[in-house]
Amino acid sequence: LSATAGLLPHEGEIRVCGVRLEKKTIARVRGRLGLLFNVPEDQLLLPGVIDDVAFGLVRRGVPYREAESRAMEILDGLSAAHLARLPLHRLSHGQKVRVALAGVLVTEPELLLLDEPSAGLDPPGRRRLSEYLRGLDSTMLVATHDLEFAASFCGRFLFLEKGRFLVDDPDPARISTHLE
Repeated sequence: LSATAGLLPHEGEIRVCGVRLEKKTIARVRGRLGLLFNVPEDQLLLPGVIDDVAFGLVRRGVPYREAESRAMEILDGLSAAHLARLPLHRLSHGQKVRVALAGVLVTEPELLLLDEPSAGLDPPGRRRLSEYLRGLDSTMLVATHDLEFAASFCGRFLFLEKGRFLVDDPDPARISTHLE
């Protein structure tokens, strides 16, 4: 995921939305994707929830009121609108995940890169997140150990071991037969 976002060196070719990832295209590639880090604190930058979620739009030149309005829509969709005026340090892990995801989604990326999005979430939180992700139009690349969570919204499963593909299958029920 980090290589796809241009954060780490890589071997081979990476294309994001048809654009080959190279030094000269990295800004264009990053403008088309959203990356949810495994640890939400690594991407929550501002002290307040609404400011943090709106930041990506403000950075792109969207007037603050419009960015704030869009941020509230995204927070509402993630059942997190009640968090908008809170300081980030007051949030639980699950709330921080939703706020970090809202910050990614507010820019409407074509490609979502999600690193362990269900880690540390309770069952209702996992269910809500799964339902929300299922309703998105974006293409997603999800790195997770939570096969049950992934099966609830993913349409294809790739298993890697030491950088090599072990399995490529659309049916999570058949995964165990490939891994034996």
